[in-house]
Amino acid sequence: AVDRNPKTGWAIGPRFGERHFLIARLAEPGGKAGGSKLSFRFDHYHGNSHCVGRFRISVTTEKDPAALWPVDPETRGTIALKPRARTQEQSRRVAAVHRASQPVVRALDLDLYRLEQKQKRLAGQKHTSMVMQERGEPTPRQTYIHVRGDFLTKGNDVTAGVPAAFPPLAAHDAPNRLALARWMVDPSNPLTARVTVNRYWERCFGTGIVKTSEDLGRQGEAPSHPELLDWLATEFVRGGWDVKAMQKLIVMSAAYRQDAAADGPRLEKDFYNRLLSRGPRFRMDAETIRDQALAVSGLLNPKLGGPSVYPVQVPNLWKEIGFLRPEIGMDEWPVSEGPDLYRRAIYTFWRRVCTYPTFATFDAPSREVCVSRRPRTNTPLQALAALNDPTLLEAARVFAQRILTEGGADDCARVEFAFRNCVGRLPTEAEHARLVAFVDGQQRSFRGDAKAAGALVGIGSAPRPAGADPRRLAPWMMLANVLLNLDETLNK
Repeated sequence: AVDRNPKTGWAIGPRFGERHFLIARLAEPGGKAGGSKLSFRFDHYHGNSHCVGRFRISVTTEKDPAALWPVDPETRGTIALKPRARTQEQSRRVAAVHRASQPVVRALDLDLYRLEQKQKRLAGQKHTSMVMQERGEPTPRQTYIHVRGDFLTKGNDVTAGVPAAFPPLAAHDAPNRLALARWMVDPSNPLTARVTVNRYWERCFGTGIVKTSEDLGRQGEAPSHPELLDWLATEFVRGGWDVKAMQKLIVMSAAYRQDAAADGPRLEKDFYNRLLSRGPRFRMDAETIRDQALAVSGLLNPKLGGPSVYPVQVPNLWKEIGFLRPEIGMDEWPVSEGPDLYRRAIYTFWRRVCTYPTFATFDAPSREVCVSRRPRTNTPLQALAALNDPTLLEAARVFAQRILTEGGADDCARVEFAFRNCVGRLPTEAEHARLVAFVDGQQRSFRGDAKAAGALVGIGSAPRPAGADPRRLAPWMMLANVLLNLDETLNK
């Protein structure tokens, strides 16, 4: 190391056993008239395998010492040939020598060599994985009843099996985990299919045929239509447990395709729609509300799989609840960037002690315990969140850009376009007139307040049209926000 720093010194590693050379240029020309004597001192502080062997020292007056790159005689003769006279292999060799003479390429070549050596080491390693194996005959683990749930107080010993009220395990199967899995999906077992189709029904209608979808036992509620539940369960098994086919069967049924509007007599006789006197109408889950707004705006990223993402949320929230983990890099909510901001809600990072605020507002559970049936509340805080959540406001802004570019040539056509994209139908004359009047009022309001318009359309990191006038975009962003908060939009 010419600067006495071992970390920046020259060495033969990691390419041991090969020819190496070092070219050093003096900062100032040296020497005296009549000749000079140069003394070199080499200190070696590393192991035997790093020793320099049979080294030579040469001095030159060449202005570009790198041009003296040592090559073998055959390659030197190839370099002397005219390019057209070289074979393809000779041209490749000359190009390789030229690349090796460049400092940047030499550094990359060293990195490549190290990676190749690492790859060879990894290829030679044997990878093992721990696999759980059930203890079988002749020494199965002895299991006892825990008296009052205390594992230290053992009662009678028990053997593997299923309750006597249900069909028995297959006679040819050992009573193990595989036998239990086969028993659960056996056509003679009605339990699994009944529970499954009841939850599919709940997803479509808001309430299952058995309202207590988490408990179909004696402590749960009786089914409103027991024969329908039995039929759906048997159809599910008969169809090979085809989930898509079952979903299609439910949504194409006459019960599902009914009008959701309810008149006086229907409400009086069937207030909770347990008799299916009308179509389903219920507020969507928290995750669906967010995903729907992103989908309508065109922001939703449909990518599947991958690590969790961190959409925008209230700053310093983890600090307020005391969840700071600097040792693992979790000292603050690391807001994602680019398309990850608009991934589906299912990919949002989840911390049980700190549920994503907007989801918690719309009754999403903390996941501290399993919740198969969410409560569904309606509170003023939900309206406040839906109108002011940064992600939903950004979706409204991008939706407004869509309205202006795709909605048509005039305000009337744009209002129809926006309304239909949100609720799936055209507005009535009264609705259309009211929305056009709303846009007109917002345009007058923002026309004289460019600062407020700029602040509104500045929300979010999604790209904005180059040269767009905020005063033109802001009124349509307000309309988009209103439409995304309509009862028809937020309800299924």
